[in-house]
Amino acid sequence: MKVTIDQNVCLGKEMCLEIAPEVFKIGKEGKSSVYQSDP
Repeated sequence: MKVTIDQNVCLGKEMCLEIAPEVFKIGKEGKSSVYQSDP
């Protein structure tokens, strides 16, 4: 599975981080980013 984040839609609420902390992290802009997009 390939994981991507649309930075234009991300609100920085960290909901994805709550669901899958091993996949997502919060970047410098306060928005989500992916540790590894395609394992």
